[in-house]
Amino acid sequence: MFKRFIYMGLAAMAMAPSVALAAKRDPHTFPFKNGDSIVFLGDSITEQRLYTTYIETYLLTRFPSWNLTFRNAGWGGDTSWLRQRRVPFDQALQRDVLSLHPSVVLIDFGMNDAGYQAFNQDLYNQHAAGERDIVNGLIKAGVQPVILTPSAVEKSEPGDALTGYNQSLQQFAAGDIQLAQQDGLPFADQFSPFIDAINRLRAVLPSGRLSGDVVHPGPAGHLMMADFILSGLHAPPVVSSATIDARSGKVKSDDTVITVQNHRKDNLAFTRLDDALTFPIDAPARSVLQYVPVDDDIDRYLLQVTNLDSGMYTISINGTVVTRASAEQLEDGINLGFFDSPLTVQGAQILALVHDKNDAYFNLWRNVELSGSPVDTGMAAKLQKQISDDESAINSLRTPKPYSFVIARYELLPAVK
Repeated sequence: MFKRFIYMGLAAMAMAPSVALAAKRDPHTFPFKNGDSIVFLGDSITEQRLYTTYIETYLLTRFPSWNLTFRNAGWGGDTSWLRQRRVPFDQALQRDVLSLHPSVVLIDFGMNDAGYQAFNQDLYNQHAAGERDIVNGLIKAGVQPVILTPSAVEKSEPGDALTGYNQSLQQFAAGDIQLAQQDGLPFADQFSPFIDAINRLRAVLPSGRLSGDVVHPGPAGHLMMADFILSGLHAPPVVSSATIDARSGKVKSDDTVITVQNHRKDNLAFTRLDDALTFPIDAPARSVLQYVPVDDDIDRYLLQVTNLDSGMYTISINGTVVTRASAEQLEDGINLGFFDSPLTVQGAQILALVHDKNDAYFNLWRNVELSGSPVDTGMAAKLQKQISDDESAINSLRTPKPYSFVIARYELLPAVK
């Protein structure tokens, strides 16, 4: 029932070899671990601080016991050769990335690199060389690179999205995948599923757009990107799962502790204490769920109830009715990760703080430290305190809490004549 979308990578083009990476992480498994310091490196799409914030929030909520830090080093108009950063490549990589002492860096370039034109071999070679230089610089510093293919442009004209500039981006994406495969690096292809999602939208709304402008997605597009990246990096899709027999009260569960208070064939009450939090689906981004099953891909909060009497049932959490389902649907199992509910409150609070922290870091880095004017030490200290306070507040919210569930049968009202 809970299917995941699997997207295949593109054919690739050869690149020069890299230096060796000590303690390299398995490219076929999830590339993050406890203690990681994670940096997002990219262009204006990364600088938007949306897909990066969603990925950060996923990791914070899915692994609440992990010690994690995150910084966004996106720069509008940038390319893999770091053309926008006002200093030579090596200095830029050191100043904006390595000085943060990352253990993992996600590299997301290509949108500007392809030059907004038909495929150009010289630009491709320059992009390939820039990606190689970033990878080698990170590896030399003992940092794990993670390669991301570029997102797609989303013009409003009807028809297949894989036309025009997207055909150039497709070849750049293929080269990124080849680099990752050649070096045995973790990678995620967001380009191919992005094209698929645009085409699914156009089948319903020929002149529609998922969100944002042609190049820069809005929240819905960024949530989609985060989903493709996390799924491509083998992110665990399940928050927790529980199966409860309404007749006997017996429980089978993973990553949660269930305590049954009462059980009947038409009523069930229990508490559930999970090992992780649900991933909060940002309200401005929820529209993308019509085209991309983010909840099933990375936010499966599963409940199965067997041996209920036939009929319809309300599902209440902490006294709030979240949804209704038939006995047959509950027998099959449902995903409660889709819904706004008491389950999502902690995650939503974390998401808001992550937004605030990332905005504060951008202001500190770009508008104070790199402003070109003498550093305002008072403003720098204020922003540093805000970042520290936000991170403390985030960590205080990451501890899972128990939730009270009631599954109760209800009678449908007769139709009004």
